[in-house]
Amino acid sequence: QAYTLSMAQPLKQDAKENEKKNNDQTTNNKQEIFCVQKLFGGAFEISLPKRFVDLSNFRLVPDHQEVWSDPNTDQSIIIELVEMVQNLEGEAAVKYHYNDIAETSNSSETKIVSSGVFASNSFEIAKKYTCSWTFGTQKVSKGRDSSDKANIIALYLVMIRLKQFETDLL
Repeated sequence: QAYTLSMAQPLKQDAKENEKKNNDQTTNNKQEIFCVQKLFGGAFEISLPKRFVDLSNFRLVPDHQEVWSDPNTDQSIIIELVEMVQNLEGEAAVKYHYNDIAETSNSSETKIVSSGVFASNSFEIAKKYTCSWTFGTQKVSKGRDSSDKANIIALYLVMIRLKQFETDLL
């Protein structure tokens, strides 16, 4: 059985509301097309904007990760299976993972802006699993770049706790 992970879906509005909204904006507000992608050999499915490409088609990606990227916006979506953090629940567990990513990435500046636990009525999968989130910034260098070329990136991290597998899905 495949589990479905839901990412943000485009909002559907009636024509009058769209017309009003478009007149109020100066940027292009096109509707995105989403496609269902199979993850980890079909164990999970996720709906992603079509503009994201599977990086495993271009480079080696570890078996415990799925990496999708939009080269035009420099945005990435990384889905990772990691060992469940013992003795930490909810917000504390997702903050642990956030800080672990910062340490692994050699972040020179790390800031958590906000974090929390999804209510079961706000995120479909939270009806079955504990789901936590955190948002912040990290100052990291790409690849072999020196620290003076570091970028400040925004990191949105969602953790889905899969207790029966002793796994945290990030």
